[in-house]
Formats: sequence, structure tokens, C-alpha cells
Amino acid sequence: MSYGAKEPVRFTVSWQSMRTPTHRVRARDARIQQLGGNGLALLEKLEDVGDGPVVPAKLKQRLAEADMGKVKQHQFDTSDERPVDELLWELRTIQDIISLSHRCSVNRDHETEWNNRVHTKVLELALGNDETSVKFRSVTAAKITPEYRPTHSNNLTTGKIVDYAIYLEPSGPACDIISSLIDMSTDSINHVGYEGLRARPIAVSIETKTESRTVEEAKVQLGVWVAAQMARIEALVGQLALLGVKKPAAEARPGRLESEMVTRGRRKSRGRSGRMSRAEQPQTQGPTPSPTVVMVPDPSDILSQTVFPLIDIQSEAWSLFFARVTPSNAPHLSNSDIRKPMSNIQIFHSVPLGNTANTVQTYRLVKSLKVLRDWVDGDFRKWWNGFLGVREAEAGGG
Repeated sequence: MSYGAKEPVRFTVSWQSMRTPTHRVRARDARIQQLGGNGLALLEKLEDVGDGPVVPAKLKQRLAEADMGKVKQHQFDTSDERPVDELLWELRTIQDIISLSHRCSVNRDHETEWNNRVHTKVLELALGNDETSVKFRSVTAAKITPEYRPTHSNNLTTGKIVDYAIYLEPSGPACDIISSLIDMSTDSINHVGYEGLRARPIAVSIETKTESRTVEEAKVQLGVWVAAQMARIEALVGQLALLGVKKPAAEARPGRLESEMVTRGRRKSRGRSGRMSRAEQPQTQGPTPSPTVVMVPDPSDILSQTVFPLIDIQSEAWSLFFARVTPSNAPHLSNSDIRKPMSNIQIFHSVPLGNTANTVQTYRLVKSLKVLRDWVDGDFRKWWNGFLGVREAEAGGG
């Protein structure tokens, strides 16, 4: 696409298949190129769940007596050391989920009924009630903040975009920085003005559909949503740079980073010649204060260091996609042509997480979501802390 003024500049989201070369080493190298080390670590853990044990071995006899379907020997997890009472409570919850899922499927219920009766129960079971680390919220009422709407997507952002958001509860030092960022802009660290998520970064976005709604529709909505999320984080890059302004211009080092001159707390607009207009020139003979240089990193370089998981739920089946920013080789755009987001986004699909149609697959789904929760609390938290400039020692156990 041309980036000239005559043609509209649209945001770029492309859906890609995961590369699966037959040679094992080449396959891993290809996946690292696509997902980065951060995303590959998550993918491999999810694949281990899909091929490995998911049903507590302590319940083997109980499951046989309850006639809950065949469980293969390799699907029993002998490492699960939780108390039997806790395992039985989990089993009863899973039985309820399967029953409600079957009812919704037979009755061809609307996605709202699926959400209320099935999907919310799955998320509660998998993520628990630890409000200090990773949690989820229903965000069907959340609207994308107009400032971060992807270019030429207004007709796609007027209604409900996604159904749930799994979010990160930031550490103490990160909270302080986030509070400062919120005060500078749109009253939220995210791309939506949802009160419960104002200071809690969204980690995983979930869109639900039923058999009456197409997969392509879900992909469009997820694409628009993650594009808006990238636009918000791109804006945060500049805001973080403003927060960290300390060096005078004489000390600034040239580099690949973009520079923005800020004088006396106010931005100056200059022409191509770099000269200030007569009205802007100082009217006194006193010494001119040294301007401050705001070094703004390339947002694509920062965003490409992690992935942003997206979950698509089609009735009982759950699948995960990986959204990742790739560095852009596009020419610099003039202010009138800047697209939102500026970064190019690739979405790789898809990894089956499990489903709520039978016992084994529901256990698999719950375990997959627990893996995802641990990744959010680990790798994704580290990425956010690094992005905010919080050192690991300051973040504590985070």
C-alpha cells in the first residue's frame, strides 16, 4: 500500500499460519522468528498440556465409578498432589460446566447465555480468586477510546468488541508509574475507558461466539481490538519518555531513536527549515535555557519483545492466537497520514486449548488456562515492568 496523501493509510493486521517444518530444529527456529522467545515459551508449554497428563490420578477410581467417559492412561496426572477434597470439588465444578455446555449447545443458546453459564465458570475455575496477581473481567460494555481507534475502523468499533479481558495486577512501583501515565492522558493505561481496568494492563483478550456467528467475524473483532491496544502502548512509549526527561540537549547522544524538543514544558511547532517563527523567537536578551531532548524509542522494537494472546471461543471450543508486532520498514509518515497503530501486527493461529464437551477436554482447558495465567504473571509481567522501567529488585516477587 502507498503511504502518499492520496490513498488512505490503514492499520495493518495480518493473519498467519504457524510454520511447522518437518525438521525439529528448523521448526523451532522458525517459531522463534515468528513468536520470539517470549511467545515460544508459552506455545511450548501449551503444547505440553495438549499432549500430556491433565486428569488427577487420585480420581481414577471415582471417574470410573461415575462413568464420565474414557480416560487414557497417559492422560492421568500422577504429579497432582492437591488434597482429595479439593480435587473432588474441582471435579463437581467440571461436571456442572459440561452439563451446562451440553444444554447451551442443544438449545442453540445465545452467546450471552454461554458466557453467563459456561465460560465465566471456566475462567473462575482456572484463574481462581487471587486478586493480587492475575484476574479477569467481563468487558462486553467496554468501548475503544476514540483516540486509539485503528485508522478507518470506526464502523467496527461502535459495538461490543470482546467479551473478557485477563489482566495483570501491577506491582507497587509499577502502580506509581501507571498512575503518573494515567494523569497524562486518557485516564486509563489501556485502550478502553473501563473503570475496573484503568490501572490494570490487559494481557489476554477473549472473544466468544456461537455456531450462528462466524469465525471470520471473531477474527475481525480481535484484530481491531489488538490494533487499538497497540496504538495505546505506542502512545505510552512517548509518555514514558516525557516522564523520564532529565538530560539537557548537549548531553543527548544521536542514535536511531526519534527526538522531540520540549522547551519550557511546551512543544514548539517548526517548519522544515527548523527555524522558529518571529512570534516564537525570544524577546529578551537573557540566556536561552537549554532545551530538553525527549528520546522516544521505536515502539515496534519494544512491542515485538512479547506476544499478546487472543482467545476465540466458538461455543464449547477454545482456541488461542498469538498477536505480535513486527518492526516496520515503512517510510516515515507525515502527521496527516499517520496510521494507528503505526506498528505492523501479525496474528498467528491457532492453538486448541480444550473444550467443554467432555471430561478430559475440560480438564485440558482448565490446565491450559492455568499455564496462560502463570505466563501472564511471569513473562508478561516482566515485560511490562521492563517497559515501565521498573527493575526486578524494585518489583519484588511480582
